[in-house]
Amino acid sequence: MTGRTRTAAASDLHDRVIAEATDNLIGGGYDVGANAGSSKRFVFADTLYPDLIVGEFTEMQTGSLSIEPSFVIEVETSDSVTAAEAERQWKPYAEAAFERHIDFILVVPVAEILKAEDLCERFDVTARVIGYTESARGVVVIDWEGAGL
Repeated sequence: MTGRTRTAAASDLHDRVIAEATDNLIGGGYDVGANAGSSKRFVFADTLYPDLIVGEFTEMQTGSLSIEPSFVIEVETSDSVTAAEAERQWKPYAEAAFERHIDFILVVPVAEILKAEDLCERFDVTARVIGYTESARGVVVIDWEGAGL
């Protein structure tokens, strides 16, 4: 998230959702590049750093990895489902995904799905919006059904 700082609790939740998504996707046979926390290791469309880039990795002769993305994912917390995020992050991710004929998946708290969908409509963002929940014990569960995977 650029332009502002998340609270420690929101950052922790954000990174736990990314970790859960990564585990779920790897378990499903996908290669996943994660940009959690301040990490910017996996670039998409030359200049963008969504939370997850999912696709096929190929090791280059130099030892670095090349990613052929199948879809990209951005994770938000309750405090980051905002017009500013829709304009600053979701729109560029969705546009780059559209140009590459892949999906942009937005993962938000279940309670924020309608707000996220409204923001997507307002800012002309094409995204599959799916929700996650967090139990009282901190267990994160992502509802992948709407992702079309």
